[in-house]
Parts: sequence; structure tokens; C-alpha cells
Amino acid sequence: MFHFLKKNFTRSGNIEKDIVKKYFDKTQSLMFDKKAASIEQEHITDFTKDYQCRSILDLGCGQGRYSHCFKNYEYYHGVDFSESFISNTESSERRKFSCSDVVEFYEDKIYDTVLLIGLITYLEDEDIKKMINNIKRMMSSNSIVILRSVTLKGTGPKKIYYDSKKGLINRLRFLKPRYQIIRRTKDYELELFSSLRLLKMKEIPGTSYTLYSFAK
Repeated sequence: MFHFLKKNFTRSGNIEKDIVKKYFDKTQSLMFDKKAASIEQEHITDFTKDYQCRSILDLGCGQGRYSHCFKNYEYYHGVDFSESFISNTESSERRKFSCSDVVEFYEDKIYDTVLLIGLITYLEDEDIKKMINNIKRMMSSNSIVILRSVTLKGTGPKKIYYDSKKGLINRLRFLKPRYQIIRRTKDYELELFSSLRLLKMKEIPGTSYTLYSFAK
């Protein structure tokens, strides 16, 4: 996992989808280590144990790791904009993968659970709001959205940007395609999702991750 320093972030910036997509297509690398992934998965499966997860829509699914973490679903649909990730997935009778822009994605189907795991750090505010509007059309009154974010903590700005192109140290540090992310405070994230109803929220110990569940 890369440990980003706050001094490497800026208060203004712009996430370019093509840059983020190129990074993942070329590196096929998710920005966490196995330990962080294991901690995350353990807490998410526990966090969702009281919900029905028979049909799952996983937006920003990567290589589909959550198709293996949830065991009792009837149907799982993983969506990601990276061809490299989707090409490494395996579909089956109850598991489907699609290469698509998650912001624009919509299908005429109702899901019990929508997963947004580590996704919004790569999306601008307006894209998140557009995505939520599409998600709501695929939810019933009993559906839930599970959001896992990397939350900005402490005093200071409520939203900051990181761009590996800025600064010699950043460029030497990555030696990879350009990489961009956004960090937001908990209050900022809740405001973005205010069109949904917050059910519960928890911080994952030992990480900067926050888990939320929402309903319509």
C-alpha cells in the first residue's frame, strides 16, 4: 500500500477518467496490500451479515474479489471500466462481469445490495451524484448500498487531491503511469450521499477506511 503524505495533496485538482483507467489497464494494480484487503473483507462481510445479499451489483469490482467473499448470493454482477481487470475475471451461471463506465451504468434490474468498495476516491462529486441517481433506479425499498471509502481525517480542508504528476518526488516514487485520487472527510461523503438514507457507519480499526450502509 502507498502511504500518501498530506503535504503531497492539493486543495484543487481534477480527476481525469482516462488517466485513472490507463493506470489500472497498464498496471493491473489495486492500491492496497493483502493485509489491508483481508481486514477490509472481514469487516465488510460482518457489516452486511444482517442484510439480504442475494443479488449483488459491484461497481468498480476490479478483478471481482467480492464475488468470492460473499458466499450465498444467487446473482452477482461486477462492473469495472478497466479491460485488464475484467479480462481476468471468470463468469459463471450466477456470476457476470461487464466492462463499463460505472457512472453511466444502468440496467433494468433490482439488486438487494450495491457495493461501492474503494470507488469514490477516483470520482468527482458530480459523477458520484449521477452514479447514485442510476443506482437508486436499481434499488427496491429493501435494497442497500455499501460504501467503503478512504476517509480524510483531522482538521483542515474537507476535500483534497493527489496527482503523481505533480512534484519530482512523486514521479520518482511511482515510476508508473500517472495516478490520481481524491480524499474527502466523513461529513463531505455523507453530504454526497444525502439523497440516500444512512443506516449505519463504522470505521475499520487500523485503517483509514470508513464503512457506510444506505437505503432509499
